[in-house]
Order: sequence, then C-alpha cells, then structure tokens
Amino acid sequence: MSDNSENDQNNRDVCQNMTITNDDETKVDNRLSGWLFLRARFSKKWKKRWFLLDKTRLRYGTSDTKLFGKISLNGARIREADKDGKEFLFCLEPKSGHRVYYIQSEDEVSRTKWMEAICFAKFSSHRSNDKTTKRQIGRASCRERV
Repeated sequence: MSDNSENDQNNRDVCQNMTITNDDETKVDNRLSGWLFLRARFSKKWKKRWFLLDKTRLRYGTSDTKLFGKISLNGARIREADKDGKEFLFCLEPKSGHRVYYIQSEDEVSRTKWMEAICFAKFSSHRSNDKTTKRQIGRASCRERV
C-alpha cells in the first residue's frame, strides 16, 4: 500500500462509516466526562483537561467546575491521529478550520468510547423532525478499520 493511500485512509472522518437510527423510542444519552490530555495550540505541550460531552457540546477545562473551552462539533471531522509519538490519540477538526484539536486518552477502550460518543453527538445535532431518520455515517462502531 502506498504512503498516499495510507494517509488518505488515516485522514477519513470515522463518523462517515456509521449508521444511526433516531426515533422517539430510541434515545441516546450523549453525556460523557473524564480526564483526557489536550495538545496546547501554541506551546504544543500536552495538558491534562477535564472534558464534558453534554448532548451536542464538547467542553473542557482544568476541572469539572472550571470549563473554559468549547469545541464545535457541527460539521467537525473526527479521526484517529498520530502526533508526537503518543498512543491513543484522536483529533477533532472543526468546520471553521482554525484549529485542529489533538486529544489523548488513557487507552484504546477510552479512545473508542470518546470517538463514538462524539460521533453520536455530532449527528444528533442534525436530527430532522421525521419520526425515524437514518443517516449513512458508518457502522455501529465509530472506529474505522483499515
């Protein structure tokens, strides 16, 4: 496999390969919180931050009571990442394109859980008024396999 082909697959939004069915009988609780590491924008240092995903908003801060940052999920791309030799990374690229957020979890299970929850939150913000909406955004697992 060529380097370009590998890069193309690694740069795909993992949410694009999920299928989510939303209806009145199936409600997904898009709430997740915990400690993750966030790569600082300018200093490039990895800082421990408390993250809170609540419905369609992803916020972070120095503690659960001091949340100062927010990441727009509307139109954002999420993918696994490789940066600074760190393991269990994923990144979020908001539609605005002004910043790429590199986030590190403690293990593969945690990374998958966060990525899946963000995918569900991202697409639940686009629900239509139909009783049942099917979106072709991938399979049941958010994680893309190469």
